[in-house]
Amino acid sequence: MSCCPPDSLPGLIAPEDYTPKGTVCTLPGSDLSCYEVGSGDKAVIVCYDIFGFDGGRTKGICDQIANAGFVVLLPDFYRGDNCAKSGANPYTDGDKFMAWFAKVGSSKAVKDDVDNTIAPYIKSKGVTKIATVGFCSGAFWSLALCCPAPNAPPSPFACGVLAHPSLGLSKAVGEGAAEEWADRCTCPILFMPAGNDPDTLLPGGSVVKAVEASGQEVRSVHFADMQHGWIPRGDLSKENVARDVTAGMELIIEFLKKHT
Repeated sequence: MSCCPPDSLPGLIAPEDYTPKGTVCTLPGSDLSCYEVGSGDKAVIVCYDIFGFDGGRTKGICDQIANAGFVVLLPDFYRGDNCAKSGANPYTDGDKFMAWFAKVGSSKAVKDDVDNTIAPYIKSKGVTKIATVGFCSGAFWSLALCCPAPNAPPSPFACGVLAHPSLGLSKAVGEGAAEEWADRCTCPILFMPAGNDPDTLLPGGSVVKAVEASGQEVRSVHFADMQHGWIPRGDLSKENVARDVTAGMELIIEFLKKHT
């Protein structure tokens, strides 16, 4: 099994003609590296895809969100690793990839980083509201951050955006079906599935309905012409990709501004 649907986009090397606007630091009292950009009293934690901290246009996406008035943090939850470095190619060896991801990508590890390291850091900077945006496998983390475990306090997140989400990972690594997580959401969620993403993520799909059942606002916008991975990894020389990367980013920023 792979984290991504068939015909998903491959990894993209970070563009050489773009210089990120932020800085990379190690957060206090931890070994967690983080790309940070922007200022203000509202923060967004961006959760990258399977290609990790330096993959694709991820840092440029962070810069664009920051330009809209947010402090943006891109934590390196993989601690310098990614699927390519580990030889865990999700498209050619799904089993090896799942074994790797189960070791480095559990929702518990991510939540621990957020609760113990990231949240205290951003609060020290005067942040009063926090949201999350996740791409591909990172959308699984964003969902988990917005949907607390049974009997746990409500999530501190004001909203979550899940772009071309790989939510099948939750069940594959033994953390339950995405619908079980979604049913516990305590904040608004925006789903942005690509054309080859599962029907469960489309309007009326089972994951979307589960968020509805939680009583939270939910929206699903289907980018039917796009392949999974298009926002950080799509080929911008193609007119339709450039169009929908722009549309996707506008939608993300609009949703973040509405709910923070």
